[in-house]
Formats: sequence, C-alpha cells, structure tokens
Amino acid sequence: MIKILTNGLKLEIYTQVYDGPSAYNAIIYVSVESKSFSAKSVIDSGTLQIESFKEQIVDVYDNLRGEAVLKGLGGQKLVFIASKTGHIKICGELQQFYSDEDFKLSFSVEIDQSDLKQSIDKLKAHLE
Repeated sequence: MIKILTNGLKLEIYTQVYDGPSAYNAIIYVSVESKSFSAKSVIDSGTLQIESFKEQIVDVYDNLRGEAVLKGLGGQKLVFIASKTGHIKICGELQQFYSDEDFKLSFSVEIDQSDLKQSIDKLKAHLE
C-alpha cells in the first residue's frame, strides 16, 4: 500500500483484507523506523476506512491541505497532515501486546511532499 523511505524515516503500510460483513474486516501491518526508534504493529480496520484513508492521502498530497486519518481499534492511528510549505507531517500511535506486556510508540516525523510521490502514484493507479 504505502512505502516511504527518506533519510530519517522508513514507513511501510500493508493491508490484508478478509471476506465477510464486518466493519473491521482488514488488518493493516505497520512498520516504522526513525532514528533509533522502531515499531511493528497491526491495526484492525475495515475496507471502507482504508479506501477513505487512501483518498485522503492523495488529496493531502495533491493540494497540500487537510489531513488523512486512519483509526483502528484500541486507539491506534496514523495521521498525515499537510503543510503549505511543501511538507507533510506523519504522526502515529501504535501499540502491540505480547502476553502480559504492552508496548506503545507515539511518533511524529515531517517529510517533504516529494518523498510521497512513488506511493501516491501507486495509490492513484489503484483508485482509478
């Protein structure tokens, strides 16, 4: 779905969709690395939310305004926020549970709009 590689950020977002009538019939795999911090997590979501998120990201990229928000269960989220200066801030709240342990990562990284071009081109082709 989305892969962003810059000097300070590696963000990968992949989706797996399951058949069946459910508001949460998709799993989004997220991997983020920035500086010495990294996390891998799974966000439960639905196909309608994912398609809306894709459209919002394209709009943020094309118009450099607004934001794209993807929320999952348990407070997890990814947000792309446009800046008129040609930058896009990517924020997230990720968490992963292992047995009795709970790991959380909050992050906020600003990238240049051009760093999204390859991912946006793929999203646009998928949306047409």
